[in-house]
Amino acid sequence: MQRLFRAWKARLGRMYSKYNTNEEILSHRLEDVELEDWKYLIQYFESQDFKVVSKRNKRNRENQITKHTCGTRSFAEVEESTRNPITEEIDTPDKVWEIQHTRKDDKGELMVNFRKLSLRNNLKRSSIP
Repeated sequence: MQRLFRAWKARLGRMYSKYNTNEEILSHRLEDVELEDWKYLIQYFESQDFKVVSKRNKRNRENQITKHTCGTRSFAEVEESTRNPITEEIDTPDKVWEIQHTRKDDKGELMVNFRKLSLRNNLKRSSIP
């Protein structure tokens, strides 16, 4: 249920972002959204509070070095999926992290922004006396 709600909110956000003026946005309301709700949502997206949070989240997303590759599965769900059915033990945190950050295709490579990682490591090394 939560996933459906998040997907629906994302769909509304994409519809809002497609158009530049309020008139265009209002005229392209989705059929399953009431007009009053759509107007309220437009006001919300244009509010200063929303813009501050959105800008911060975009910046944080750009600064991520490793990428989560489990789609909509949460960290807790991935961890639970590693539970051994006989012993009821879950894998170690480093193994769970590796599962969460490894591609699921035939390449099986870690999803890391190596350029940012190397820049960050160089900064750390240069700051050590």
